[in-house]
Order: sequence, then C-alpha cells, then structure tokens
Amino acid sequence: MYEFNVFGIMKIISWNCKMAFKNKLDFIQKFNPDIVVIPECENFGNQTSNRLWFGDNGNKGIGIFSYSGFEIELNSNYDPGFRYIIPIMVKGPMNLSLAVPKCTILAV
Repeated sequence: MYEFNVFGIMKIISWNCKMAFKNKLDFIQKFNPDIVVIPECENFGNQTSNRLWFGDNGNKGIGIFSYSGFEIELNSNYDPGFRYIIPIMVKGPMNLSLAVPKCTILAV
C-alpha cells in the first residue's frame, strides 16, 4: 500500500552526502521523502525497484532511492554515453519520468 501524502505532492530530496550516505540516512528519512537522489553516494550493492546506483567509482556514484511504495526503474531511453544524465521511470500513485543529472533533479 502506498503512503502517498494527502495533498498529492511528491517529496523529492537531492543531497550530496559526500560519500557518507549511510551516516546521514536517518536524518533524510525524518523528512518522509518519496524519492531521494544522492550524488557522491557509495555503492550499496544490488539494484532493486527501490534503489538504483550508477558510477565508475564504487565510493562515488549517483544513488537513487524510492520510499512510500514508489517503484523506480531505468528508462528504456537510457544511453550510457550520457554519463551523468539518468532517465528514471517512477511508478506509483503518481507516474512520471525523471531525468537525474549529476547534482539536481529535473521533472520531464
């Protein structure tokens, strides 16, 4: 079951945690985000429908996390040639596409 907020607003947080996301996760979760994008995120292992990671250095990539029952997946238009633009599909009570650049999120 989705726990989407009553106002129909999706909360997206982007924060450069400088390779210390695990140490800052509790602070971020206090804001009850729906989607979190973490530049300079350490690699956390397998990709799932609620977490994606992209990067060449295992200590410093882009982590994308979903909460509140949203599922995320890589858009079929993904081109690895564009190293720091990652098209993501978000599925849940609100479906949308996100283009995740290196430090900011743009809704598409």
